[in-house]
Amino acid sequence: MFAQSEVLNDQSSSSSSYPLNSLRITGRASMDSGDHKDVQEDHETVSTTSFSIEESAIAYTEMDMSMTSPTRHTKSPPTSTSSSLSSTGRRRMIAESSMILSGGAGQAGISSGAGIGGGGALSPAWSMTSIPRDISANYCRNGQDDSTGPAIAPMDEKLYGLVDRYGFLVEEGRTPTADRKNGQASTISSSRTSVRPTKETKKQARISAKEQERSLKWARMAKQYTSEANEIEYSFSDHPKFVSRVYKGIPDCWRAAAWSHLITKRSGDFDPNIRQIYHDMLEISSPEEEQIDLDIPRTMHGHIMFRTRFGPGQCALFKVLKAYSNYNSRVGYCQGMASVVATMLTFFDDEKTFVLLAQLFDRYNINELVVPGFPALFEAFFIQEELTKIYAPNVFQALETMGIATPSYASRWYITLYSAGVVPYRTLLRIWDILLLEGFDWLYFMALALLKYHEQTLILNNFERTMEMLNAKMDIQDDERLLKIARRLSRQAKQTGIVAKLKRTYAAKQKQPA
Repeated sequence: MFAQSEVLNDQSSSSSSYPLNSLRITGRASMDSGDHKDVQEDHETVSTTSFSIEESAIAYTEMDMSMTSPTRHTKSPPTSTSSSLSSTGRRRMIAESSMILSGGAGQAGISSGAGIGGGGALSPAWSMTSIPRDISANYCRNGQDDSTGPAIAPMDEKLYGLVDRYGFLVEEGRTPTADRKNGQASTISSSRTSVRPTKETKKQARISAKEQERSLKWARMAKQYTSEANEIEYSFSDHPKFVSRVYKGIPDCWRAAAWSHLITKRSGDFDPNIRQIYHDMLEISSPEEEQIDLDIPRTMHGHIMFRTRFGPGQCALFKVLKAYSNYNSRVGYCQGMASVVATMLTFFDDEKTFVLLAQLFDRYNINELVVPGFPALFEAFFIQEELTKIYAPNVFQALETMGIATPSYASRWYITLYSAGVVPYRTLLRIWDILLLEGFDWLYFMALALLKYHEQTLILNNFERTMEMLNAKMDIQDDERLLKIARRLSRQAKQTGIVAKLKRTYAAKQKQPA
């Protein structure tokens, strides 16, 4: 896939596995003649706002950061009012309800299940009586007979220098290096006007050399074998050196192999027919198709793989989400899952992504984050607040004084596993490296580390700036410092057993009568 084989190439020669020559969105076939015009206008609007690429430059677009509260896009049973709405009207109503829910609902409002029409936004999803059959058809047009993944198409030559090592588009004339404040790309590259090496190019050369050196160490550490699915896989021993190297950051060319090992080693007894189950689930209509279709255009739309409407990248994303919603009916689909799956698709094909997603959600307790009621999410809020009191009392006091509740910003952090533009993409990959090694509890310490990393700013800011900062992409200039903070907190907590104690306390509180 994209990241595994190409990420170590020079930025100027980065290429994509997906074409960019078909960026216009056309209206899909409607369910009935009355809806045809509305649906077509809907898609033409998206085309002009989200997927246009200017002739002179491509604007860097942030990943989806719209999720500020836990939102399950549930569908109410048909009523006399809703049944009279057109397809477009129903889609718009669902979108508007999610916007209302994400507009800063506090913990009390979320936990009480207050939602549109008093139905309870966190109640289990209702299946619609009929599913628009054209949704799957639009995505399947580009995925027929696609057993080996999307075909690679040549990319326009002028775009090669506009894609960073991970596949995200950056402004022409700017170097795709570390993110700057407010999500801006770095300053204009002087290499275009001078052949003399700059500090930046020297730094990149050192990083590249170090990456190659570390990659060779991983190659010596890996053991190759052939899996039951007749695929080449790699295993790693649980030697302390392996753990240390994961904390230092898995080299990009080894990340897919390492993630696959870390996830599957926890799932030795997982269903051996999971690959066939994936294809079987694709043949079944899902009640979540409409909402998945709404969320896909705003998922990682700054990445070259997901920019083309109904292109191979979006097609793979739809297929995995649809299949998983059928496979795990308890979870179905929840906003935030799309970003998790999209991140995995940059390293694996759609079949392998589904296999690993099923094991990730089951073995790492991610299911409990997104099932109706969000039990693990509210437990995480409680644990994070208690840990903040202990390890970052100044931050806790500042947030409490401003009246900023944990659910108002941390929902997106947990449900998306920090993937929906919470941190720069390079930082996200480092977070996932350790998450897959350490397990679910790592999410608590990353949340606390983000607060401690920005401790001085959070203490000095007012309410508006703090809320804006916590709900936007966090500015991380030093990944090593952030992860060292998180690891130190994790070690301290393990020594005291504080997380286990807090979990018992939370469970006892839940059993108490209201």
